[in-house]
Amino acid sequence: RKMITILMFLTVIFINLSNADFVYEPSVDLNTSLFILLGKAKNYHQYIAVTQNTTSSVGAFWCQIPQKVTLGFEIDFKVAIYQTKLNTPSADGMAFIINALPTLDGNTSLGATGSVMGYNITNSAAVEIDVCKNVEFNDIREIHMGLQNCGPYQTNNANHSSNCDVVSPKKLPTFTAMRSTFTSYSVSCVYDHNNKNFSTYFDNNLIFTVEIDLTKNLSLINGDSAYIGMSAATGGYSANFNLLEMNYAELTTVDTVSSYSVVYGERLTVTGTNFKNDEKLSVYLGNASAEAVYYNSTLLYFYVP
Repeated sequence: RKMITILMFLTVIFINLSNADFVYEPSVDLNTSLFILLGKAKNYHQYIAVTQNTTSSVGAFWCQIPQKVTLGFEIDFKVAIYQTKLNTPSADGMAFIINALPTLDGNTSLGATGSVMGYNITNSAAVEIDVCKNVEFNDIREIHMGLQNCGPYQTNNANHSSNCDVVSPKKLPTFTAMRSTFTSYSVSCVYDHNNKNFSTYFDNNLIFTVEIDLTKNLSLINGDSAYIGMSAATGGYSANFNLLEMNYAELTTVDTVSSYSVVYGERLTVTGTNFKNDEKLSVYLGNASAEAVYYNSTLLYFYVP
């Protein structure tokens, strides 16, 4: 699994080497240029406010480098969604977006305010976290999640009565009401390309699994990649929609492993073709984690101290 850690935290993830997988974990600081903010999104260095807690506001966060999605991926992020305005309804929501447009700009990669939550983008798929019921979109009363995709040539929308509705609204067991203080939640989306399954978890609870083939439902960049990011929007009411952490893992397989017999102090050699020079990895070997892993030509060395 090829890991790109966005924002403040270097998340340590260990992969079972018997599956011949690997993890790429560069630390990315908030002040780098590896991501861009559009609309009302703002970097507060401890978090990113994807939009502002004012009415009719929309913003987006995008990683500037397209990520491969054809082998499958896992994305984990933490968000803070809450309402600091007393006795005020909340709206509208935020979304994780897979954006297969060829370029990122404010005209095509920033959607509208209000109930579409900023993800009405052509050639995209979006997992929404919707805190406001919109009767015209066939929303449920509870705070909910869903998956929307209109195919590669239509503009995505939040209408669950339309042909864009891949997963109808599902209520969230741990997020039943807006809170008035800072409250964070964890979300994971896993795409298994081999089985064409897309699964979403909220606070470790499985919310839905659906069959979808992103290679057919999106016109991918170079046939295999897309931009990843988030949007958030308010309408007649508002709320806080903050991104605290995001980790993207591309599921990639090492070709061969020369040996599984590893003892402390020895080095394990792995051959593969999917590496870049100087990638630094973390692995899991039984109960021992490798401290440092470096790539040289087509050899990957795991050193277990």
